[in-house]
Amino acid sequence: MSSQCQFSHPNRHGARSGATAILALLAVATFYGCLETEQTMTINPDGSGKVTLRIVQPDMLAMFGDDSRRSKAEHEQQKVQQFLVPILNSPGIDAWSNVTFKTLADGRIEFRGTGYFRSFEALKIDGNGGIPLQVRNDGEAITVWLRPEPKATEEHAGDDSVRAAMNDAQIAEIADSLREEYETTRPMLADMLNGFHQSITLSLPSRATRTEGWQFDANGRTAHFKIDGGRLLGVLDSMARDITFWQRQARNGNQPPSDLVGRIIGADSLIVQFPLSGTPQFNYAKEVAAARKQTAALRKKYKLEDR
Repeated sequence: MSSQCQFSHPNRHGARSGATAILALLAVATFYGCLETEQTMTINPDGSGKVTLRIVQPDMLAMFGDDSRRSKAEHEQQKVQQFLVPILNSPGIDAWSNVTFKTLADGRIEFRGTGYFRSFEALKIDGNGGIPLQVRNDGEAITVWLRPEPKATEEHAGDDSVRAAMNDAQIAEIADSLREEYETTRPMLADMLNGFHQSITLSLPSRATRTEGWQFDANGRTAHFKIDGGRLLGVLDSMARDITFWQRQARNGNQPPSDLVGRIIGADSLIVQFPLSGTPQFNYAKEVAAARKQTAALRKKYKLEDR
């Protein structure tokens, strides 16, 4: 397994209130640093479509499980249940074609396949299937967006009175501790995020009438968006250079910044809207009929129950 996909803990000597948050960040970076997702969605004017998907992710069973208690066959079956089944059972998918599921030389698991969906609005790819877009079909146009909508959590609500009682000196002390933790663990974060990559391409049936945050081909119908580890680390570094950022973190219990997603995508929101017009890009009924035969064979191969 490649070095960036190995999990390790930072040296926590002298760590204070930021330690838990930093360790949580490292755990997330360990997973997402090894995560690659590529999605290409082809949409028809009636809202049906297909998504060609590639997901490469760590084998968490091997990283954190006890293989000494499992046979190879048991491990393989658990991988199928943990990684493959959630993808195959993704809401909105009618059938899958051209599916492969294997372990790569570096120990990560790779899924490839094309899923067919009758309604873009009902589609939800499970199993870490990429950027979680929201879709609305109003009958005349489809709007696709990713917009940060941070919500306060009950978990931190009880800390408000404690933080309100802290004076400026205490806030400054915690802020310095948080910044020191980040500087200490940054090299590890950089290594872990080295392999992180997510991309999505939308092939639209008509020219987009509203866009924000997407890159378009000259035809005005093919939209692209991608994020990688370097971009994510650059956002974290930019925030970390500002002492007022750490002071805010000290006051809010080191919760994720409300503008983090916006900073990562490079816009207030990620939006594309296009009218339900144009000619079909592929024959849905014909392709999904063939895909259903492949799906049945796939479920038989992996001994999966029909939905």
